[in-house]
Amino acid sequence: MIVVVFAALLLSLYILDVIRLSELQKDMGKMFGVMGIAAVAGVLIMLLVKAAEKR
Repeated sequence: MIVVVFAALLLSLYILDVIRLSELQKDMGKMFGVMGIAAVAGVLIMLLVKAAEKR
């Protein structure tokens, strides 16, 4: 879900000409890193919530 929201944000910025395609391609590795960290954080939060519910 986080990836979908992030992709929608990037496409919106590209359509509005806030960022250029060349800049987007150059920084793609950093963006995937940020998405990965956000996804791991989301999974950890879900696991913590499930663990708290079991108690």
